[in-house]
Amino acid sequence: MKGWIQTQTGKFDFEEMGPIKLLDIVHSLSMLCRFNGYTNSFYSVAQHCMVMAENAIGADLKRFCLLHDAAEAYIGDIPAPLKKNLPTIEEYELKLLAKIYKKYIHRLPTKEEQECIYALDQRLLATEVRDLFDEPYDNWTDDLVEFRKNIIPKRDVELIYIKRLKEAGFDITT
Repeated sequence: MKGWIQTQTGKFDFEEMGPIKLLDIVHSLSMLCRFNGYTNSFYSVAQHCMVMAENAIGADLKRFCLLHDAAEAYIGDIPAPLKKNLPTIEEYELKLLAKIYKKYIHRLPTKEEQECIYALDQRLLATEVRDLFDEPYDNWTDDLVEFRKNIIPKRDVELIYIKRLKEAGFDITT
């Protein structure tokens, strides 16, 4: 995949899948609204990642949750039904996410950790639909996480995300 995009710290080359910079990930995910912007208030992908981590059990799982959508900093938050019909993008995202995990966590999640991340992401998705839409389309599940519109103001998301990443042991400067 050829081409590049401008980032906060320089540029990201799609063919090279880099350079990957945590500050670029933080900034982009803090500015990127979930659900393609259709929520009743701004709710960032960064906050979604933080809520995931808050509900994860164990330090390693929390670290994976904080970065589980990090590839979206470079490809955007493509709605899942569309992404499933774009196998090249979906495959690219998985490769990029693996590269991000290896750079910052130094390994990929185990199968059990992947299952936990997926299950928690689905629970949070249902919770967000309940809490972020005036008229949710459907009751997806009763197994929801605590949330209830505890929205971080847009101006504060980036600093709080940096704080959470530092608390989890990430070096923000890399």
